[in-house]
Amino acid sequence: MGGVPVPRRGGGDHDREDAHIGVTATVYSHVRLRLQRQAIDALSAALSDPSEGFAQTDDGGDPPLCAAPLR
Repeated sequence: MGGVPVPRRGGGDHDREDAHIGVTATVYSHVRLRLQRQAIDALSAALSDPSEGFAQTDDGGDPPLCAAPLR
């Protein structure tokens, strides 16, 4: 994973709390999982039988840890 610059709070060189890769990785992994789940739901809805209606998404926060099967 390539390094992504993270804006610093306070603007000083001594403020290094966001400089750790763990912080960046944690933030981006959460976003990545949500985007993957949205993509899976959109693809599932596009490929689903029109008589079934659109696939329901889970709006309860974080996505489940497993992927939904596609038809």
